[in-house]
Amino acid sequence: MTSAPVSAQPAEPRAARWLAALLTPLVVLLAAVGLDAVDQVAPEPLGGTAARYIPPDGQRTVLRDSAGAIVVVEHARSVGIEGLLAAPPAVAAGVLTRLGEAEARVAQWWRVTRTDDAGVRSTDLYRLSEEGIGQVAAWGGQVGFVFEPELPLLPAEAVPGDLWRASGSALADGALTFEVEGAAFVATGPFTDVQGAAVPLTGGCLGVDSTVRIASPSDALETVIVDSTVWCPGRGPVWSSGTVDGEPIGQAEERPLVVAALERGLPAVAPWPAAVEPSARLDPAQRLPLVQVDPFFGDIEATAQFAVPPVALPDGRLLVANDRGDEVQWWRLGEGRAELDAAAHPGGVIIALAGVGDLAVATTAQRAVVAYDGLGRRLWQWRGPELVLADPVAVARAGTVPDVLVADRGGRVTLLEGGTGVPRWSVDLGGDTRAPLVVAGTTAVVADERGRVSGFDLADGTVRWQVDAGFVDGAATDPDGTAIALQLDSGDLVVLDPGDGSERYTVRYPGIARSLLVTRDAVLALADERLLAVALADGAELWRGPGGLALVGGGDAVAVLAADALRLTAVADGRVLDELPLEPAAVSATRGAVAVGGAVLVVDSDGVVVRSVLR
Repeated sequence: MTSAPVSAQPAEPRAARWLAALLTPLVVLLAAVGLDAVDQVAPEPLGGTAARYIPPDGQRTVLRDSAGAIVVVEHARSVGIEGLLAAPPAVAAGVLTRLGEAEARVAQWWRVTRTDDAGVRSTDLYRLSEEGIGQVAAWGGQVGFVFEPELPLLPAEAVPGDLWRASGSALADGALTFEVEGAAFVATGPFTDVQGAAVPLTGGCLGVDSTVRIASPSDALETVIVDSTVWCPGRGPVWSSGTVDGEPIGQAEERPLVVAALERGLPAVAPWPAAVEPSARLDPAQRLPLVQVDPFFGDIEATAQFAVPPVALPDGRLLVANDRGDEVQWWRLGEGRAELDAAAHPGGVIIALAGVGDLAVATTAQRAVVAYDGLGRRLWQWRGPELVLADPVAVARAGTVPDVLVADRGGRVTLLEGGTGVPRWSVDLGGDTRAPLVVAGTTAVVADERGRVSGFDLADGTVRWQVDAGFVDGAATDPDGTAIALQLDSGDLVVLDPGDGSERYTVRYPGIARSLLVTRDAVLALADERLLAVALADGAELWRGPGGLALVGGGDAVAVLAADALRLTAVADGRVLDELPLEPAAVSATRGAVAVGGAVLVVDSDGVVVRSVLR
């Protein structure tokens, strides 16, 4: 078996003709069977020796198919009902009904999500059981599948020479059926990719020959998938060659695992306007329902609980962490709703999110920094010595992807190359950091928990200056990078020179710090009690206004988010140009706001998204 790869996954049959056999969604409230977390002690893995071939949670694999296209694969591992929540409700309902509540609570899942060069995404869900590894469902393609019983991939104790077969339903009520025959063989290679290079094998790899027939009993249509796949421990399928209805397909693992960022193709939205007329108004608030669109299962009403503060990307999409806090989601904002455009699984709980140019960057509880391009494909992962709690920030580089500046909990500041994640430099502050990072010109400013603020040369990480300012709640710079504003826990608002760290002035702000924003002319420090505006040049007080939760905007006007209203406020004199009442947030929800072009999005942690356009 030395041919170029010709498919690793049971390819989507050309069965758009089967779309008439739509699966009737079952109405199921997963909460009704209980969403209690499973025991925090990880259970013994099921699946027998076959389980050793499954990649760990959050692992990325890069494949190249027989046409030369790159496919980025992310692997998710989970236990219990949580493993079904990523699936369309009709899929989750069918699987839950078949397994029953007791078995679903302890089920062990492996989810594989593939994203190709065009941003097309498909997902397969597998279960590890005493029988081995079986495919449960597939979605994201022109045809979706729900297998009952599970379609066997690897028996629990498969060894070369073993044979197996199974049959059953591939869609509810037998609208589609499947038959599979499999045989294990010794995978010694060489197995070559489309470019003729040998795919490296690790010890213990196993080959599987299979034939899968998926049929429609109502019209006698049938698709036949013939496939040879090589599995390697901890890596999953690394090579395959086969046909779908006689047409060759295939793929092979790509090494080194470097993926070049591709443009998403969405135009950048116009930024928040610098000039805002005194007659400017905010449109009435419009709630945007969250919708997940599946080519086969159709529109699915989605729910969310945004686990970290959302981020607005330059193309106008909203970047969030999902309700379980383990996946990055890109939401495209339409006229009357928000559609899930992409999702990714970096592995572990997401701590912080940031937009770095067109990249989406997540930090996780696995001490990782993970970067995705506009298609939602994982580009790289960098793992540091400690958690990264502060939001990463962009460091612009002419003509290239911006670099990513991060500071970890242990006080190490690192500049990562934006295209590869390789560190350009790393410096140890010697003190814990969690405050916001700021880049002003050629200086990176980082505060640690000893109350010390340091300025670094972005070129090589050299420490330019250090000052003992106090515990920093918020940090920001003006659009030109001429000043650094710090909102201190002590109630002081301090403005520093980014060149040498010298203090320009200090003023007091009233209340608990909430948000900080710097325009070309003013510094606005928002607290729960009041909003203070001072002149950027000398700290002279310009005006005071009511307190709130967040500030967005800039230029001539900012939007001030309060618990029950959104106030469009002139920066020059504090006049409220317009006030938009908002529905109260749920008692358990936190409320935030981001500016997307000339609009304000009010986002509650329980998944409520409200948009108001600036006119």
